[in-house]
Amino acid sequence: GRGNDLARLSQLLCLSGSLSEIRESAEHALALLEPLEPSIQLAWAYANRAQLAGIEYDSAGAAHFGRKAEHLALALGDTTISSWARLTRAFSDIAANQHNWDNFETAWRTMTTPAAEHAAMVGVFAGFVAALHHDHESARRCLTQTGQLSSNHNLIGFELLAQVVSAVASLDRGEHDEAQAITAEILGQPTLSPLHHLWSQVVSATA
Repeated sequence: GRGNDLARLSQLLCLSGSLSEIRESAEHALALLEPLEPSIQLAWAYANRAQLAGIEYDSAGAAHFGRKAEHLALALGDTTISSWARLTRAFSDIAANQHNWDNFETAWRTMTTPAAEHAAMVGVFAGFVAALHHDHESARRCLTQTGQLSSNHNLIGFELLAQVVSAVASLDRGEHDEAQAITAEILGQPTLSPLHHLWSQVVSATA
């Protein structure tokens, strides 16, 4: 249905870097689906909105929508959505408070088989959060695992994003030549999303 399509669109817009468009699609999906009977599509929309809240460092919103998604998914017997809801709440924890990495990594691993694309998306943002907070070990571990997952599932966009974020982490460690080499290789790719291009250019200019 249209609500499910809008939730999916908001996920794809993550690669455009436009949070306002992502939020608009996510909230429109909820507006369409909430008046209807409880459904798997609504559970996905709640989980999607929880993920957006986590990206925006809104831990209260992530917890609120994550609980809605998890409770509805469990009531409907969908363990994948309930696992994704737990992952979004765990991501919000590390984004807002920089703790409970073990809990995040456990939740992340539960998503790698049933929903690799969602796991890769959250893995990229988690690696970025770690790099911004100078947590080099968490960034390295998270980005290595995300890059491998993306490669295994042919998720080229997320594999490249993991490389871009690894360049951010290299820059934070003072490894300017390494950061420059990574971004130069990425910018040489024939097709890049706006987010790939923007992040790569920013890192390259800073290096």
